[in-house]
Amino acid sequence: ALPHLKVLRATGGEPTMSKDVWKLLEYIIENPQTGLEIGINTNMCVTPKLIDKLETTINMLKGKVKKVTIFTSAEGTGKQVEYARDGLDYELWKANTRQLLENTDAETAMMTTINILSLTTFTDFIKMVLEIRKEHPNTPNVLRMSINYLRHPPHLQCTMLDVEDRIKYANDIQAFCEGNDDIYEGELEQIQRFCDYLRNAKLESTHRHDFVNFIKAYDTRRDKDFVRIFPEFAHLLDEWDDKNLITSVSI
Repeated sequence: ALPHLKVLRATGGEPTMSKDVWKLLEYIIENPQTGLEIGINTNMCVTPKLIDKLETTINMLKGKVKKVTIFTSAEGTGKQVEYARDGLDYELWKANTRQLLENTDAETAMMTTINILSLTTFTDFIKMVLEIRKEHPNTPNVLRMSINYLRHPPHLQCTMLDVEDRIKYANDIQAFCEGNDDIYEGELEQIQRFCDYLRNAKLESTHRHDFVNFIKAYDTRRDKDFVRIFPEFAHLLDEWDDKNLITSVSI
């Protein structure tokens, strides 16, 4: 396929942990394809040895392919994003992302899947991305964001929150982003679309009990503490619990 292939993307799982991915990249280094674009998805939380290997490989691909793009993912900050993305080390993720930005010419892309667990730190997440961009003023497309919101599973979507709460989050996000010159063209439109969704989407209260059941099981199985990490949402575990709902029966 290589003579005709335009885009090759290694996704996963975690591609940097696959021996076959490294063999594939080594083959391309030995057999240059100057019209080929390579994309690699990574959670940026693998060992330093693998990040160093990725850095070396990207640099060896320079001039042998059209371009290399690194795709990574997040939509929150600190303990909140670590809770939502089990296994993610936020500080390690930032350090590894910076390492590739500083030591390679690869483009970077930030994929988001905004859910109810993202809302409390989504504005901080955007601030963090913009801070990293300012560290590389002469580099195009630094951490270009793709703003997507979760619909499935339904018990993690933002629309379970009351409309009044969603409007507050939408207003805060939009107020920070509007007029910010560091946000790339197209990103503001996507953020506006998400804010409109928060304000106008119908309430999905039927999945609230599933959210409570999920959080309780998740905390138990993964040794987490939702109430400590999300004090803003702690009351939801009681309010949305089936046992505490008042139901009326017509006879």
